[in-house]
Amino acid sequence: MRRELIHQASSYIVESRELGKHLILEIWGCNPEQLKNVEEMSNLLRKIARKCNMQVLGEVSTKFVAKGEGCSVVLLLAESHISVHTWPEHGYAAIDIFTCGRKDPIEALGVIKEFLNPSQVCILRMKRGTSPTESLEWIKWEGDS
Repeated sequence: MRRELIHQASSYIVESRELGKHLILEIWGCNPEQLKNVEEMSNLLRKIARKCNMQVLGEVSTKFVAKGEGCSVVLLLAESHISVHTWPEHGYAAIDIFTCGRKDPIEALGVIKEFLNPSQVCILRMKRGTSPTESLEWIKWEGDS
């Protein structure tokens, strides 16, 4: 069924070209106190934007007071968006970096690793606008390797 859907989606693509770059990061082993702090998460996203030469147009954030005290921050960019959603009770953060600009968002990994010092990061790199069968790549980073 999954292959069928991918094949059907591929058949609709008239011209396959990369229109954007999208990183979806699964991040574990982070400091829970840091993940509770909306200002720190905003600072992280702004550092990512600077590193990738992205222009910030606006920001929306919220703090969840209930279980876990996580937060969400979204930067609207001239080139697309960056977002973070945190679950401090699990030491987990989910970050999306999507750009239609020239910079590769993979350059932001050093900023994220230095800022959050996670024990494990799994990254899905997606070339937006291309065939689904050609656009996905999993990258795994653990510790100092």
